[in-house]
Amino acid sequence: MILSLRCKNYKCFADTGIIKLAPLTILAGENNSGKSSIIQALHLPAMTIESEDPRICLKLLHKDYDYGSFRDIIFQHDESKYVTLSFGARFNISIFARGKLKPKTIDATIKLTYGYLPKRKEIYITKFVLEDLEGEFLRILPRKYGDSQNVIMRGHEDKAPYLSRLIGRRGFMYRPKFDPYIAFNRLEKHYGEKTARKVFNGLAHDYQIVRGFDDCFRKIHHIGPIRIPPGRSYLSSGEVASVFGRRGEYALQTYSALLQRGRKEDLRKIDLINKELYRLGFIRNVDVQRLGTRYYELWTEHAKSSFRANLADTGFGASQVLPIIISLFTSANGSTLLYEQPEIHLHPAAQAELGTVFANACSSEKCILIETHSESLILRIQTEVARGNLKPKDVQIYYIKPNKKGHEAIPIPLNEKGEFLEKWPKGFFEENYQESLKLFAARQEG
Repeated sequence: MILSLRCKNYKCFADTGIIKLAPLTILAGENNSGKSSIIQALHLPAMTIESEDPRICLKLLHKDYDYGSFRDIIFQHDESKYVTLSFGARFNISIFARGKLKPKTIDATIKLTYGYLPKRKEIYITKFVLEDLEGEFLRILPRKYGDSQNVIMRGHEDKAPYLSRLIGRRGFMYRPKFDPYIAFNRLEKHYGEKTARKVFNGLAHDYQIVRGFDDCFRKIHHIGPIRIPPGRSYLSSGEVASVFGRRGEYALQTYSALLQRGRKEDLRKIDLINKELYRLGFIRNVDVQRLGTRYYELWTEHAKSSFRANLADTGFGASQVLPIIISLFTSANGSTLLYEQPEIHLHPAAQAELGTVFANACSSEKCILIETHSESLILRIQTEVARGNLKPKDVQIYYIKPNKKGHEAIPIPLNEKGEFLEKWPKGFFEENYQESLKLFAARQEG
């Protein structure tokens, strides 16, 4: 899963600085401050890596997404500038040491720098860099025109011309494009056995990191601020979907398939989902009723009255939060989950309970990122920290602040009591206070 993000010359940000993603990360701030831009930056590699065109290095248009053009994503709309997106992650890989394979944990960062060719109206990748705590260990500089590149590997800088022939690009990812046996023999002929083994081990190391990032990007899931409206019936595929969809449209399919399969692990997930739905205070559980072999209906039971109704008659809030909760408990380990306004159409009490739902789903195996305007949700997260159900390190809150020189992502850490360690910026969490002052003044005038 992705553990950090940094954007340079991206949309309203000259430089976000390193945004560390905790198991539960919250983005807060005014409207149009840049919260959604950060979510989009995390989603871009996930969308690009799924492209069927191997030459597309940055995909901005999809049937469900329209992120504009290079001019729309570059800072100050200056097409002569370069945008850099950096993503951090932790990987367990295998390395050769003293003739044996040994496990090793590596904190790595991938940096992707993009430019624009006005005549071709084409985005191209200008730099591909992999870093660890010691600095760069792989730098690839593609030719501006053509398919060749200059490959510089740490410790083997003098072998750049030969290494450049061993690495190819698909999308924005570079990886070895050779048969290991043939490549080693060629390296041995050029540099001798000892050097060949070092170079080959370096290539194997880099390939594992690239493959790790590839897996991380494919496990990024985004659910937008408006989920699919409730339907009276749904077409059944019987499949557990690998994605949830921008509007959460595939989450219901996954729920139905898990309930239909009825395996022990599947039913455990169903129980978790229904338990958290019940926590919100208006649904006891969601059941599936089959309509022949091709269609099904979703029926809910009211938490208090036990009244049963089709999901379409349950209320819009239920249909909007259901994909969120399903994805929380059915996504694979290693997932990065991106949610915009998960609290939409929920009353304040349910918004607060949704904070507990996120706390219960919080795990070191997943990264949950929430963009929210809900004071109730954030206050409940603070309460869960104070109760000891969450550790301060499990939660990271960022306030996105507009600035003429470039918007800022300001971290606001919590202590063990759930209190903010830093004074929050003006405009954050003071609306209720200001409204209380206005009400007091109005009463005094009366």
